[in-house]
Amino acid sequence: MKKILLLLFVMVFTLAFSSGCSEEVGAKDLWDAYVEAINNKDLDGVARAFYSTSSTAYPRFISENTDEEGNTTYFDGIVSLKTDSFEYSLQSDVTTNKKWEKYASAHIKATLVTDDGPEAKEFDVYFLSGEEDAWNFTAPVNITSYEEEELGNKPNDTWIQRVIRIYGDFKYKYVYDVANGDYVTIVQYTGNDKNVEIPTEIDGVPVKVIKSYAFYKYIRFLNISIATSNVQKVTIPYTIETIEDYAFYQCKKLQTVIIPNSVKTIGGNTGLSFASCRSLKTITINVDDSEMYGDSQETIASTSTDDIEILGARNMYVGDIIQLSEASGKLIYWTVNNPDVVSVDRDKGIVTAIKNGSATITASLAADPTKKATVKITISACPVLLVASSNSFDRCSGLEKLILNVVNPNCINTSVTKFRLSTKVMIYVPKGSAEMYKNNSVWSTYAEQIYELD
Repeated sequence: MKKILLLLFVMVFTLAFSSGCSEEVGAKDLWDAYVEAINNKDLDGVARAFYSTSSTAYPRFISENTDEEGNTTYFDGIVSLKTDSFEYSLQSDVTTNKKWEKYASAHIKATLVTDDGPEAKEFDVYFLSGEEDAWNFTAPVNITSYEEEELGNKPNDTWIQRVIRIYGDFKYKYVYDVANGDYVTIVQYTGNDKNVEIPTEIDGVPVKVIKSYAFYKYIRFLNISIATSNVQKVTIPYTIETIEDYAFYQCKKLQTVIIPNSVKTIGGNTGLSFASCRSLKTITINVDDSEMYGDSQETIASTSTDDIEILGARNMYVGDIIQLSEASGKLIYWTVNNPDVVSVDRDKGIVTAIKNGSATITASLAADPTKKATVKITISACPVLLVASSNSFDRCSGLEKLILNVVNPNCINTSVTKFRLSTKVMIYVPKGSAEMYKNNSVWSTYAEQIYELD
């Protein structure tokens, strides 16, 4: 009985192993058959490497590479071909309704015919396997060009955008983007370092996206996932624009995170980008609002015939709060002609932008209300500079400090974002912005926890 069980185990193991390796053997076989056909000057063999013998492309290839006298022209410029290296790339995370595709590439050394005699050339060739587990070249292979950049073939869009590559402790994908420029996405961090620095660029293009579960590390025990990440600090470079759902999920030792102002999106439909990072103590979120509140921001001069001058007026964004004053310190009463657009404190001259539009603010001399100055300001919608899922920091039970380097809270998508923070979290905002946050519908919940940075 034991012998039968042992035999069954060996049979099952053999079948599992052979089925797992079949695609890789097929890819190498395809390439070896092509190299052999080239070196043997076998045009039929080359055609079989490219096309099915039953396809219309097969006889067309034979015809296109044969002259009128029946001589093969395909090999005219080639002396020999040799494989320098052959490697398989990682499987891609294609959608579940398709079979997983795999990718391979070979580095080739060839000897070509030139006017000056044989010349050595090197180039690369790319392959992929499709839904029928059949390996194919991404494009026909050029082996006779005298221009080195034209030799071999090129990875097609599928190969480029789906293959997962390795750079140090990072698995990544190269995204081909004609409209906006190519970039890299971080798929997974595989290292065990405590301090991790995400690279700014790989393959000469910027790293822009941290993909879902990129830093989620775990082991499986009795069908239970146990988080095992050792990361305590991560440096996110200024090139990152998107941090996807679950990107740092259950990084339970992570203590500090600084999100650069290049980031435009944290999380998506699911969110939870930093959820269950229970040791996370400090989060700093930087938003680039320099075009809104930079040094170039212009003040607006007031109009008056009564020697009254209003200081501090400027065009505003919805949610802004500014302080007006009279230049010589005269006691002033403040009014506005359009209170639906802005409100103004009668005695203090504090102006709050409520909605889009324009309004004229009047400063009247308390001692003589007939003496006045006016200033017209325009209120614009506040642009959303960062979209962040409301549950981005859920279950971060150790969180003590949230630093928001953004003047106007409406620059973060306040219409949908309300971070679920505990009462012990201290929230720090730019100097002069505390009242904006305390008056904001989202952040007013935490009014007693909001402080201004020095």
